[in-house]
Amino acid sequence: MRHIATTGEAPAEWAAILAEANREQDEADQQDIEVDHFFDAPLALAEALCGYRPDAEGPEREMTPLAKRRGPGLLARLFGSRA
Repeated sequence: MRHIATTGEAPAEWAAILAEANREQDEADQQDIEVDHFFDAPLALAEALCGYRPDAEGPEREMTPLAKRRGPGLLARLFGSRA
């Protein structure tokens, strides 16, 4: 369970995230709690790097399109609009 392989140069935050996962896992092991604190380490890294965690609880996030739509979508162009 504690084996995490890292290749290449990991971000600086990764060491602290792994240290925290080890600490939490040690506490759980001492209390005979079956849990894997390393499972969430990649999500914690994503949150540390870009401020977003897909499984985070909280208010609904508003999605922002990267570009405005410029006409009918692919399916409407292929099959025509049936509205």
